[in-house]
Amino acid sequence: MEHSTKTVDAAQGGAGVLVAAMVRFRWLIFVIVAAVTIAVGAGAISLRFDPDPRAYFAKDNPERVKLEAFEDAHGRAVSAVLMLAPADGDVLAPEFLSAVATATDRLQDMSGVESVHSVTNLPVFSDSTGSNTDRTIPIEAKAQLIEIYWRRDQDALRSLMSADGGVSAVIGLIDPTKHSVVSVIDDIQQLKSALKSDNPEIDYRLSGEAAMDAAFMQAIVEDIIWLAPFQGLLLMALLLFCLQSIRATIVLLIVLGAATTITMGAAGWLGLSLNGVTSATPMILLGLAVATCIHLLMAWQQNVRATGDAIQALVLAVRINAFPIGLATLTTIISFLCLNFSDSPPFRQLGNLIALGLGTTAILAFTLLPALVSVIPMGSASRRTGMEAGMASLGHVVVRQRAVLIVVLVALSAGAAWGTTKLRFDDRFSHYFSERFEFRRDTDFMEERLTGLSVLQFPIADASVLEGGGPPIQAQLDAFVDWLQAHPLVDRVNRPASNVGTEAEAIALSVVLAKVSSSQIRDFAAEADGWLAENVPSLSTGAAGTTLLAAYLSERNLRPMMIGTLAALLLVSGILFVALGNARRGVLSLIPNLAPLLFAYGFWGLAFGEMTFVATVVMALTFGIIVDDTVHVLAKYNRFRRVEGLSVEDAIAESFRTVGIAVTATTLSIASGFLALCFSGFLVNHQLGVLTLMILFAAWVGVLFFLPPLLASFDRSTANETRGT
Repeated sequence: MEHSTKTVDAAQGGAGVLVAAMVRFRWLIFVIVAAVTIAVGAGAISLRFDPDPRAYFAKDNPERVKLEAFEDAHGRAVSAVLMLAPADGDVLAPEFLSAVATATDRLQDMSGVESVHSVTNLPVFSDSTGSNTDRTIPIEAKAQLIEIYWRRDQDALRSLMSADGGVSAVIGLIDPTKHSVVSVIDDIQQLKSALKSDNPEIDYRLSGEAAMDAAFMQAIVEDIIWLAPFQGLLLMALLLFCLQSIRATIVLLIVLGAATTITMGAAGWLGLSLNGVTSATPMILLGLAVATCIHLLMAWQQNVRATGDAIQALVLAVRINAFPIGLATLTTIISFLCLNFSDSPPFRQLGNLIALGLGTTAILAFTLLPALVSVIPMGSASRRTGMEAGMASLGHVVVRQRAVLIVVLVALSAGAAWGTTKLRFDDRFSHYFSERFEFRRDTDFMEERLTGLSVLQFPIADASVLEGGGPPIQAQLDAFVDWLQAHPLVDRVNRPASNVGTEAEAIALSVVLAKVSSSQIRDFAAEADGWLAENVPSLSTGAAGTTLLAAYLSERNLRPMMIGTLAALLLVSGILFVALGNARRGVLSLIPNLAPLLFAYGFWGLAFGEMTFVATVVMALTFGIIVDDTVHVLAKYNRFRRVEGLSVEDAIAESFRTVGIAVTATTLSIASGFLALCFSGFLVNHQLGVLTLMILFAAWVGVLFFLPPLLASFDRSTANETRGT
């Protein structure tokens, strides 16, 4: 049943004009939105996944610049470490070494693998011309030689075999500039399964930098395949419960689908790639888009019950909610745009995409949504009088218990402040994956039984520096190696060829660290660089590597994001002060907006302590979101004080009655996106979800249980003094 537009034509004000236009030209609106959605959304086809961990670093990042300079001189290669562990632990047995040799040969023959290293193809098995003859030497003879070398110099074979750990490794090197690392790892995984089938008594595991890149891709795909549908079902259930209307729910889902499609299509047209962070864009945007639109739909349903006229109810819903929705959207957009202060490109891209999506949603909320609502039968308007009465009663209770609640607020703030002192950052890429990832389990196995994955490279001086100074340079190198091996964090030192001479063009010394945190890696690199500068400044330019890149991730991101958070705080608070038109309420609004951040970080410090670099961006990211609830409650509170002349307590109760359910619904809808991320096996997304969820819950508690006591205690203005909405 379609609605008449006579009521709309008679309506006064901008809201009436807007609704009249949307109703009268609704079919044109449908065609335009559909065309734009299809045209822009087509860009999503070109979206590609980028599993490279260095995507998290700006091109001018000092550690990335140093790493790429190292790679320019030495080449770029990522390792795939295939580990074999016999059931009896005897890694020198001829039968087991035969399995190692088979794995080595199969890996050498694999497309995309540049070179392979294992105990069965050591340089000693090559002939005088340099040709590798390892495949022609009987395995029994190899076993005897390997055992001799192991007993003579275990350090030389530590990267390939651990007799104590009962494991041997076959290391394949892949050039990511020539081959798809993910495709090569897929082939190696198939090889591993085939080898396991042939030798069930041997445990085969796979780790290394190449396997880590593939794990990044796996994490992205899993989040999209499993978490996005989970969130979709959660949102549908929430909308059906709150709106109590299938048609109204479908209307909202159409708006959400259009906004999300346009946003992701724009990302494709802009040439962006999806990574572990930006792949979360649809999930985050969906929740935020619901929060933008649901206030209009729920207000429309309330007004339909009050007026009996669906179109007039729509006019009232737009008129009353245009200001708080616009203000909440603006503050959230500002918050996400402040992610551009981040040193990590994926978070800058995430912020810009969400801001674009929110702007698109706001436009659709006042164009497509009214047009769709105009074709919904009036009978679909829901009844929530019981819930609304309950919210009003809660408002009275909160005001009357204001003294107790303010004491609770102060006590929680003090405890949270102490908890923030327990926070510490740790960014090791291998630990970015939960134990449900085979890569994480295999990497833990490697660190326990064979070697670590935290590797630093020290480029040794080039030929022009070494020329004519062989023995002295060799002595300097020996001194540096001795210092490294004596360091408590060093598990192993892989030194370059002992015959250092003028023929060397680019050689490097690699250091493996065992079970170290980001701060320990940074401290070690600084110590090593300091030792080199003081003792042999011409030997090396200092540490480089992906490990060092990750270790500095939080530190490089923290300072700019503190500036970003301050910018968000100043901009959003300034907007609130002006929009609310009351300095005292503006100040009071800051408390429930800032307290949730303190509570969440403080609780995290007490409960978990360790965080990834994601913690440096969540504060700026969430500040604009948590302001939304405050905006809607204070906008209604202002209206009831100014227009109705109600007392503080009655104005709070009426605010709870009219927007309490909507505020709860928007909190739950936003939380749904971040709740889905909580189940991600990718630690960055997992912590982003958990920490944001904690902040959202604390914000909901703050706006319903802490803001009203503050207003009741300190808002002494009369109705005539109240300005604003």
